[in-house]
Amino acid sequence: MSEGLGPIPASLIDRAKAIVLKPNDEWPKIAGETQSQGDILRSYVLPLAAIGPIASLIGSQIFGYGALFVSIRPSLMSSLVTAVLSFVLTIVGVYVLAAIADWLAPKFEGQSNKLNAFKLVAYGGTAAWLA
Repeated sequence: MSEGLGPIPASLIDRAKAIVLKPNDEWPKIAGETQSQGDILRSYVLPLAAIGPIASLIGSQIFGYGALFVSIRPSLMSSLVTAVLSFVLTIVGVYVLAAIADWLAPKFEGQSNKLNAFKLVAYGGTAAWLA
């Protein structure tokens, strides 16, 4: 990791590991937390959502894309735009899915709660962001 980005907080790594490996223990802890959506976004979603676009940017510049003996290496600008769009759309997707989850909760005899819906989507995306 670059020095400019700083170290990855241990709490982020511990939380991600616990959600993937011990979800039955971790979800009750998450339910009891009172962090705001902004705090969850900054401390958890943004770092994890950035993994895929950064890896894709690096991979496309080093290896390019290939199929059936044809290989294409996109320009740096093209790869950068793709990575930024992917990252932004991931964040937008978190908010859209949270709104849908909040809207659906009463239809399944649950309570509408924007923070809990956001937590569900934010922490529920862990495995996908780590894959």
